[in-house]
Amino acid sequence: MRSVLLRGGRGAAPFLLLALVLLCAGLPGAVEAGVRVLSPRTLVRTLDPVVIQGSEFPEAEGLAFDGFRLFAEQGGELVPIRFDLNEKDEDDLYVLDQGPDGRQGTGRFGPRSELAFMARDAGGRVDARAALPGAAKVFTIQLQDPRDALIAWAYLAWYEHDAPPPAVQDRVRLTVSPLPDPLTGKAYTEIAGETYRMRSVEKSTLWYDLRGPDDTMPPYSDHVTVSFSARFYPFIPFHKDEWSLRADTRAWTDGRVRTIRRVRITVELRVGRLRIARVPARIVYDVVAYDRLVIVPVKIWSPFALRYLTMKAAIGYGLDLSPATKGLYRWYSNVNPEGFDIDGRSEGAEKKIEGERFRMPSRAYWSAQVGPYGTVVRRQIIPARYEDMGIQFYLSYTDDEEKRQGKEFFPGRVGYFENLVDVHAAGRGVFTATSYWFFPRSFRYPDDLPDLLAVLDRPIAVRVDGRQAVPGLREREE
Repeated sequence: MRSVLLRGGRGAAPFLLLALVLLCAGLPGAVEAGVRVLSPRTLVRTLDPVVIQGSEFPEAEGLAFDGFRLFAEQGGELVPIRFDLNEKDEDDLYVLDQGPDGRQGTGRFGPRSELAFMARDAGGRVDARAALPGAAKVFTIQLQDPRDALIAWAYLAWYEHDAPPPAVQDRVRLTVSPLPDPLTGKAYTEIAGETYRMRSVEKSTLWYDLRGPDDTMPPYSDHVTVSFSARFYPFIPFHKDEWSLRADTRAWTDGRVRTIRRVRITVELRVGRLRIARVPARIVYDVVAYDRLVIVPVKIWSPFALRYLTMKAAIGYGLDLSPATKGLYRWYSNVNPEGFDIDGRSEGAEKKIEGERFRMPSRAYWSAQVGPYGTVVRRQIIPARYEDMGIQFYLSYTDDEEKRQGKEFFPGRVGYFENLVDVHAAGRGVFTATSYWFFPRSFRYPDDLPDLLAVLDRPIAVRVDGRQAVPGLREREE
């Protein structure tokens, strides 16, 4: 081969190289090897998922999902980045392809589709149409932090044929296992992201294993508590918690950016150990998990307004930590910004708030458990219209290893914080509060708190081909 090139003279090699470049540029699905960065990425936010409704891409309606790729500039190259496309049905539920209720969607882009990717994967601004010559359509997505106008870009491309390979990196996984977990002896479901692992007992609302991504770390949770308590007229008590509520995984999908798991709640009515009936509660919700964030709706359903049936009613949602956190973790919240050491003892200033209920607007609430095995920051949002109806939000905190409350894997209430929602004023139908669990890779308090709170309070502004788009991360407040 070397002798052939030499026969063409000194000028032949440049012409041959130019021909190869032109040939490669004309190939369907080709991506330019290098691009000129017109504006560099300045956006510094890393926790935010970006969710864009399909209605923001009217020109993409009807196009096959398989032809889409998402690109961003990274290091002077336009490279594919991970993304998910999901469909929703007319009831605004995700179309999930696995599980007993799994089904296939149309596989085509529409107004109810959703595009999801991570803001930290976006890059600088480039001439994407020139850099993606094989793409039939290219959409420019601009991300901007409303606080400081810092900015980044991504490019959604559609190929009629010969699309380039997609990004294969997968940072969140969903496992629905029929095998027994050693701790519970029961089948389990596991969500594993970059910075956390959560396990729940299958056919139960019981979440029991929360830990960092390294399995050498001990679990830093005892379990997550979920409860509904009421006193029906005339003085009839009713209580269900994570040990007695049945939750079946009905469908799921495991994407590269997020996993979605559909859960259906059924209430079992018992007298002692005898099950009298199993009542469908008409509660169906989707747990959506990203690599550093898990979104869990908390729902109750009633055929009548609770104020006509009950003297009081409340739902509770809390996290009890394990003894492994004692002396290593610190608890912060909006009612306790200076923080307390989690040590299983209630004393000093901590004693003043233990067991107290602090009423507040739900959007004011945040709570952080910060320590070496992983940090969890929780928020719980109630739609404003419910708060206007008189539904009240409370925070309660206990750190007392001597205190017992129902079943536990580890004795005591260690660094236990609970969200309490007084739903006595709720009307008929389904009431939803949404819980957000953040698992940052690193967390320096208080320096990193503003960026974390901004994910919900000051969401990244999105523009598609210059048009303002509606941020889609938060649950619809209906």
